[in-house]
Amino acid sequence: MQDFDDMHVAFRDDAQRERYISLHQRPMAPTRCPDQHCMEALGIEPSIRFQSHQLHWDEFADDLSNTYRNLTLEFLSSFDYDPYSRPDGYAAFRLFGIEYSFSQKEFGDLLGFQTTPDAIPETLMGYFLGKEVEKFLSDISEGGSQDPSTQLSQAIHNPSFRYFQMILAHSFLGRSDAETLLSEEEIFLLFYASQSLPVACGNFLLCGLSGVSRSSEGVIHVGGIITHIAIALGLSRKILHLRTHYGYTTMDIDFCLTRGLMRRSSFNPRHELDYALEGQGETIEEPRSPPVVEYTPTPPSPKITVFSNNLSLQTPDIHTQIAECRREIVGLRQEVASLTLQMGVSDLTHATEADYLYQEIVELRQEIAMLRGSSQADEPPTI
Repeated sequence: MQDFDDMHVAFRDDAQRERYISLHQRPMAPTRCPDQHCMEALGIEPSIRFQSHQLHWDEFADDLSNTYRNLTLEFLSSFDYDPYSRPDGYAAFRLFGIEYSFSQKEFGDLLGFQTTPDAIPETLMGYFLGKEVEKFLSDISEGGSQDPSTQLSQAIHNPSFRYFQMILAHSFLGRSDAETLLSEEEIFLLFYASQSLPVACGNFLLCGLSGVSRSSEGVIHVGGIITHIAIALGLSRKILHLRTHYGYTTMDIDFCLTRGLMRRSSFNPRHELDYALEGQGETIEEPRSPPVVEYTPTPPSPKITVFSNNLSLQTPDIHTQIAECRREIVGLRQEVASLTLQMGVSDLTHATEADYLYQEIVELRQEIAMLRGSSQADEPPTI
């Protein structure tokens, strides 16, 4: 991949230029997105959809955006975020030389996240998690330490929770593939999604982007997220003129195999663990040793092509469609010309009728005047 872009960056000031130069030294990689085929093959797609819906991620989770190097670097080098400034925080950045600024609520509304007053804006448990979250983490994993800095993501033994954790880490927070430790934000969002509690995800995204922009090392994985923000701002047409630095990549079957989510063997979607969500009146009875989902790749289904002798069922070629459109345009033009002519004739008719009426009025007035003159002549003179 070429290490350049054809997009010109207009810097706000020297400080942004220096940050741009520093960020330019860091490697960049595509954002990793959910894989529809993989989720369906594992039988976890409905569960992932449910958890995404709880966080109002219906549109965000389906986004597959490319990475544009200079667009990403312009955003990160100009990004400024202060969650405690003003009544509702402050976030500012530049895209295509345009300055944007938002409150936390405005940014969340832009991307369709929850922004209601009851939406939780940040992790509330501090470094050591609260008892409820602590129990939740113990139930979905092998137990052990509740310190996120020492908890491996592979400890989560439920496939749907494990895959959703990977979405949180790589698609939302932009963490690299090498990151295998759970973060406090991932545990927090997993717990609240399972409880159907409102979360202000826009705040978490701003915090994650701020961390990437201020860091001086590590691979930058948030290019797809920044492209998604630019599209939400209505910059799609400008993006079309940029050179793609990376496409997107997905959390497919091979990725799940490398992360230990499954192993190559026989696979039955019914073997997925039936996991009761906390707070729904059910108990969780899972073995402490983590069962591993097994999977055997199957050849893709053959493509089916349907042929028909009925011309009405066959899709017309592009030349036929163009000819039909041209014929319709000619017909419409003829109708417009006919209506215009009718309107002109109608106006002329009305003008002629008005002239006739005016002439009749003049003649009637003359007759009245003549009658009045003759009547006065016939009257006898008064003495």
